[in-house]
Formats: sequence, C-alpha cells, structure tokens
Amino acid sequence: MPGFKYTVISVILAIVAQTQLATAQEPVASVGIFVGAATGDTEADSEFALNFNYHWSESVRFGVEYSRELGGEQKGSQDTPIGPLNFEVGAIESLTLHSVFVYADSYATLQPYMGAGIGISRQKFELSGPGPIPGSVVSGSDEDDVTRYIAFGGIDYNASPTLSIGGEIRFAQMENVDTTSIGVSIRFKF
Repeated sequence: MPGFKYTVISVILAIVAQTQLATAQEPVASVGIFVGAATGDTEADSEFALNFNYHWSESVRFGVEYSRELGGEQKGSQDTPIGPLNFEVGAIESLTLHSVFVYADSYATLQPYMGAGIGISRQKFELSGPGPIPGSVVSGSDEDDVTRYIAFGGIDYNASPTLSIGGEIRFAQMENVDTTSIGVSIRFKF
C-alpha cells in the first residue's frame, strides 16, 4: 500500500502548511515598483525602479533595487589646451542595496517609512570636441561606474494584506549628479 502512505503524508503536509499560513503574522518578502518624475542635475523626465525586499521584522526590511532614469542627460563643457570638450551624460542605470525602517506595523492602514541605500550607478557618456589637428573633431562614447547614495521616504496605503499603494520621494546622489524624484509605488507582499 505505498499509495496510501503517500496520501497520508500529503494530507499531513497540507494540514501543516495550512496551519502555518493561518498563523502567519506578516509577509516575509515584497516586490515593489516605483514610477516618478525626476528633477535635479540631469534633465531626466522620469525614474523607474523595481525592488525586492526581505522583511527582517515588522519594522525593518532590506532590499535590492534596479532603477533607471529615463530621458536623463547632463550637458557640460570642460576646457582643454586645444579647446572646449563637450560632454553629455545619457541614461543612468543603478543597482542599489538598501534598508527600510517602517514606522507602523505591517497591519496598519497607513504605513509611513524611510530608508537609505548605497549602490553602483552606470552613467553613459557621449563626448565631442576639437581634435589635435586644427579643424578636426573628436567624438566618442564611454560608460562610468560610480557610487550611488539614496535616501527615500513615503507613506503606503495597505489596500489588502498583500498589496500596498503609496507615494514616495527619493533623493539620489552620484558623482557630480544629484536627482530628486517624486512618484507612486506599488508593493506586492508575499
């Protein structure tokens, strides 16, 4: 009767799983999406971010985030011995580790929070300027990885135990580039 033994084991596992789900106090992880308008040293139109968080406790969560400033560019010029070198910083992509402190318990309807993080940001450059021969032009592109610091805060409305919607403000600082983003976030908890 090997089939009967597997059926009994399956029923016991199902009962244990249901008991664990029924007594679960709070979510253990969440996936979030942030979309907002960006302003600052770049001429970014918007910022998009996708993050994954591990809920260490009711009021602390740690996470990793990928973000991209869409339409972002920073223009400038630097003097060289043979003339000005013009540059343009294009898209900015970032991967950030962050921690979040939540002011309210996970069952509160309104849940204020704040957080900070550090990560790596990849900036894409387009360069152009005078070449070593009079009348010639040098142009090219480059990418630079720089450290990114971020601080953010917001308030979530817990629409259900597994879904929250909120508003958020973010301040990011990278090498020679500061941005501020204001937008909405959606978080799925599981």
